[in-house]
Amino acid sequence: MRMSTLQKLRTEILECLDQGQKPRLILDLDSTIFCVSPRTQFILRQFHSSQHAKPFLESHKQAIDILNAIETLPTDWGIRSSMIRHEVFARLDFFEAVRKHWVEGFFSNEMLIHDVPYKGAVEFVRECYTLGAHISYLTGRDVPRMGEGTREQLIRHGLPLDNDHDLQMKANSGLGDTNYKAEYFENLDGDLKHVWFVDNEPVLLHEIERRTPELNLIYTDTVHSGREEPSPKWPSIGMSWSL
Repeated sequence: MRMSTLQKLRTEILECLDQGQKPRLILDLDSTIFCVSPRTQFILRQFHSSQHAKPFLESHKQAIDILNAIETLPTDWGIRSSMIRHEVFARLDFFEAVRKHWVEGFFSNEMLIHDVPYKGAVEFVRECYTLGAHISYLTGRDVPRMGEGTREQLIRHGLPLDNDHDLQMKANSGLGDTNYKAEYFENLDGDLKHVWFVDNEPVLLHEIERRTPELNLIYTDTVHSGREEPSPKWPSIGMSWSL
C-alpha cells in the first residue's frame, strides 16, 4: 500500500532521528496550516460599517446587502472569486473601496482569530514535535501588522513555539514573499537534506527549489494565486491532514 505524504514524512523524520540527525519541519501558515476564508468572510461582511463604505451606502445599497451575507469558500483566493460567485455588480471605485477595507482587516492582528486550522494539521505538527522534530514557521505575514496576533494564534491552537526564533516573519510589509522565503533557506545553517518546508504557493516553491534544490518541499494543495502551477513531483497535502 502506498504511503501518504504525511505517513512518508513521519517515517523520514523517524529515520533522521535514528541516524542521530535533528530533522526540521518548517511550515507556512496562511492556506497551509490555517484556512483563511473565514477571516475574509468576516471582513467582507463588516464592509458596511467601515469608513470606506460611506460614499456608497445609498448608491450601492444592493451590493452592500450582498456583502453583508456573503459566504466564502476554502477554495477562494482573495476576494474576487467570492464576489463574482455572489454576483456583486458595482462601479470600479466600489470594488477598490472593498479591497482597501479587506487589506486593512486581512493583514491585521485582530482578524486572525477567525482563521480555522485545516483538519488534522495541528495534531500532525504536534505529533512531529513530540517525535523530536524541530518545528518552526516561515510566513509572509509581517511583524508590524501581524506579529502579536500570530504568536497568540499559535499559542491559542496549541502549536509548538519554543522560542521567538521559531517564528520567522517579514520585518515590514514591503518585502516580497518569494524572495524573502527563498533567501531564508539560502542563509539557513545546517544540512537542508534534513529540512522539510510546507507551503501552498507554487510560485514561491519553484523559486526555492531553483535556489536550494536539496531542500525537501511539500506542497499544500489548498488554494494559491494561480500565477504558476505546482510541480507534479512535489509530495502534497490536501485540506485534510489526517493520516
